[in-house]
Amino acid sequence: MLRCRRRRRPLFLARSYIDAVGLNPEFVEGCVAPFVGESRLKFSLEFRRELPIELNGTRMIISEMDCLIVDDRAIDDDGCLDLTFLSSAGISGLNIYYAVKKLAFYPPVRPNEIPSFVQKD
Repeated sequence: MLRCRRRRRPLFLARSYIDAVGLNPEFVEGCVAPFVGESRLKFSLEFRRELPIELNGTRMIISEMDCLIVDDRAIDDDGCLDLTFLSSAGISGLNIYYAVKKLAFYPPVRPNEIPSFVQKD
């Protein structure tokens, strides 16, 4: 966990973040950037669009997942990714980390099951 945290800080080096913190790069055909070899979940995104948000001066980046590498055992019977199986960590902001634990599963809502939120007089 600590090595991943250090990786988020800017490193002004002539080498990659992965090398700088002592992790191993993993190169996959078709992907320009290396993955962290030790990671149990690897994915890459392809940029699609950038939308400026004038309200707060930020930008929304829209991308599409173009590569996913994960142990098949991390996919449950419903086809969902089980982050608990991967011993994943969550992050808030730049420096707050959380343990990820599956609490419950709720089946998807079908269109005919959506409740009406319109108040009736």
